[in-house]
Amino acid sequence: MADERAEVLSARSSANGIDPSASLAAAALLGFNSHLLDEPWFTPEEWEPRKVHVTHHADGVVTVVRVAYGYPDGRIDFHTTIGTSAGLHVFDERYDFTLHPEGAMVQAFQAAGFIEVRKEAVPKFRRGLWAARKP
Repeated sequence: MADERAEVLSARSSANGIDPSASLAAAALLGFNSHLLDEPWFTPEEWEPRKVHVTHHADGVVTVVRVAYGYPDGRIDFHTTIGTSAGLHVFDERYDFTLHPEGAMVQAFQAAGFIEVRKEAVPKFRRGLWAARKP
C-alpha cells in the first residue's frame, strides 16, 4: 500500500485552529510526511477580539463583502454577501478557533514526530507561520 501522507501542506486562514485541543492538533499533524507549513495560527496573545473586519472585492462582474467579528474566546462570525447580475447570495459562517500558546504548538508538532519546529513572523497578518519537518 502506498504512503498517502502529504509531502507538503499549507493550511490557510487559521481554519486549522478549529481543533479543540493540542493533543488533537498533534494527531492531525501525524498525517503529514516530510514537510509542513501551517499558517496562519493565532496564539492567545495575537488574537484581537471585539474587532470588526471588512473585506471587499468588486470587479464589475461580482461584488463580495465579508464582515467578521472576533469574540474573546476565539469564536469568529462571518457574514458574507455575494452580488452578481443574477442577484444576491447571503450566508453566515462561524468558526470556533482554539488559541494555543506557542509552547503547546511546539509540543504538538514534536508529538507528531516533527523536528526543527519554528514559528516565523508574518507581520502583514499579525500572526505567525509554523514550519517543521520530519527527519
